Amino acid sequence: MGNLEKIVRWLHVSDFHVGKDEYATRKMFSYILEHVKSKKVAGFSPDFLFITGDIANKGADKEYEIFWLEFVTPLQEIIGGDIKRLTFAVPGNHDVDRRENPAFSRDEMVGPKSQYFDSTPNGGKLRKIFEPRFAAYQQADLTACGVQIFGEKGAFFTGFDVRGIKVGIVGINTAWLTKGDDDEGRLTPGKTLLENALDAVKNEQIKFVLGHHPIDWFFKHEQKMLKSLLGLHGSIYLHGHLHDAWAEPTYGGGNMYLAIQAGSCFQAREGERWKNGLLWGEADVSTSEIKLQPMNWIADHQSWAIVSDAFPDNMKTGDW
Repeated sequence: MGNLEKIVRWLHVSDFHVGKDEYATRKMFSYILEHVKSKKVAGFSPDFLFITGDIANKGADKEYEIFWLEFVTPLQEIIGGDIKRLTFAVPGNHDVDRRENPAFSRDEMVGPKSQYFDSTPNGGKLRKIFEPRFAAYQQADLTACGVQIFGEKGAFFTGFDVRGIKVGIVGINTAWLTKGDDDEGRLTPGKTLLENALDAVKNEQIKFVLGHHPIDWFFKHEQKMLKSLLGLHGSIYLHGHLHDAWAEPTYGGGNMYLAIQAGSCFQAREGERWKNGLLWGEADVSTSEIKLQPMNWIADHQSWAIVSDAFPDNMKTGDW
């Protein structure tokens, strides 16, 4: 595992869709909780808990109540330490109440003259149109700074010292403009919102950016700019949405950043072809190395197993 004093560890979970199947979701909660207990006994205790959206299935109050009280609270108790303060979440497309304010023009909101995604008092005022769509998410969020996404800055950003390592955390809302099945290529986290948030943590050694959607789901004319921002800051972009574990070093503005995609914690019952999974990670500052361990619940064995095909063999060292 290397020198613990120079390593930052995290648990990345995403896409729970609570409300889709309450009984099966609760069973998956229990499997994850037992898995985290076993990891802690084995000596792996995360410094951060990252939740990258689609907590709920339809953005309903009850769905969030189940998630935070029946899953996150006991999970934090298992992990212990300061994890409540070091838990971060961002919304996904299923965290939107699409009945609220459905008739808005995405093209108008991201046009060259648009001020909707400015990190200014006026930009924050214009984005108030979206707040009813995220009302249940906002009210349920038990993290320390998640509510800042819906304020003037349109994102949250903060920094921590973890055993002498300076870690910056940025959270963005990639679901502002979500409407339905035609979302791909029609979304934005707000270029200036991301830019200002990254500037606020520019002096940190490790920079995590949490979003829900992969970059190629954003408007095409913004993708290169967003990649350049992530690259200029050497970011680690954590996201979900595609329900499969994946990691890809990517260049933006001539600099590299790493996009890490977690699988879906719940998308189907046991026996169906879809897998439920999560992702463990650690970053070693002394070697500039990131290790990932994607896990799936294997119903036939009633146990967790490493996802063997998430990364090529030449990138594997043991179980990482």
